[in-house]
Amino acid sequence: MELPTNSLLGKLGWQQNVFFVAARPEGPLTQEPKRRTKITISTLPFIKAQISLDSLLQNDSTFETDPMPNTKSYRYENLVELVKDVNRFQIKGTEWKFCLKDPTNPTSPWKAFGIVLEENVKWLKKANSKWLDFDWLSKQIRLINPPIDPTTGTIQLNYAWKEIVDKLDEITGDNLPQWVKKDTKWLYNDQESWPLIEEHENFRKLFSEGIWCDLVPIFGILTTGAHLNVYRITKEKGFQVWVSQRPDTQPNFPGLLDQAAAGGFTPSHKTILECIEKEKKQESKGYPRHWRELMRQSPDIPTIQFFDVRDERWEKGYAGLPEPGIRKAYDLRVNDEKIKGKEGQTFKLMGIDEIRESLLHGRWKPNSALVMIDFMIRHGLIENKIEKAEIPRLLKLDRERQFGFGIAVIELSDYVQFPLHGNK
Repeated sequence: MELPTNSLLGKLGWQQNVFFVAARPEGPLTQEPKRRTKITISTLPFIKAQISLDSLLQNDSTFETDPMPNTKSYRYENLVELVKDVNRFQIKGTEWKFCLKDPTNPTSPWKAFGIVLEENVKWLKKANSKWLDFDWLSKQIRLINPPIDPTTGTIQLNYAWKEIVDKLDEITGDNLPQWVKKDTKWLYNDQESWPLIEEHENFRKLFSEGIWCDLVPIFGILTTGAHLNVYRITKEKGFQVWVSQRPDTQPNFPGLLDQAAAGGFTPSHKTILECIEKEKKQESKGYPRHWRELMRQSPDIPTIQFFDVRDERWEKGYAGLPEPGIRKAYDLRVNDEKIKGKEGQTFKLMGIDEIRESLLHGRWKPNSALVMIDFMIRHGLIENKIEKAEIPRLLKLDRERQFGFGIAVIELSDYVQFPLHGNK
């Protein structure tokens, strides 16, 4: 008996342990399914003779499990190998630091906020931006003389970011890296920014505008994000977790798996709850009405640290550039609520074995894979002794190591005084 490989199998419940994973629509329902797979009738626990496959397929979506097109295959022997792959940046000693200082204090030291590849320094120098100074002895690129808003006292960084992006685009010649020119890289909306993470609150207020997303990979700035693991536990099926699949229209990680709600923590977010709520509204619906109260009861889960290298899965133009990052995870336990996707996304049930298999086959957004693995370890869903012992050490926030460059790494929940509640 042949059945199309889509969410029909999820409807029939052929897996013992299950996760909900989002799927994108496959197109008109009259189209022939792209792939078919053989299963035996014994694979399914119960099928009534009068079941109509056509009716089951109607108004449903497929869940893509093939590797992304035009990319190399990401396969791993075990989860330790996966975690190490998301920490693959290797310091060579030729890198530069991107630095800022408090312009209101003449004795303020230069603080490192990013890791710049030696090749990038050459092109940034050619851009001839009035805001950048190059100290060859200390290997520092310094942002100099930024204007200060006389009303708020904050540094007006956006003037510098715009000029740097424009100056890079003016560079001419052959063999230009894609990130130099506007037409060969992905451009975000003008004011979309990442925060500049620093331990001292006064410094954070000074640079509260953050840095444009267009420049984050070029200067190797620490990326930040908050992820929400939505799960339930039943006697029959154990742990079940709601997970999403990113649309193919996404500029980065198209078609890969993700948490039910996950997104970048930006300078505009006053609390982590605000960050998660924004992503939740954009990506899914069906949460319990009192989900905020449940979130506030969530345990303080340690922030995850990683140091990746961007590749073809990221937005175009930035392959090969460093990405240090921290991610804050929260758990939300629900009951019978059915989380539904938005913007073309749907959700499907997957089992623990299936989720592990999808991790090992590189089906996850890299940093979201770390969050998923962390969830599985914390809830005792990983049996391998080596994985249980090694992975927490690899994911642990390391304030001493600080990526080898003195870049501040902090618990994201410490970045705001009241990470979930706000100032109430």
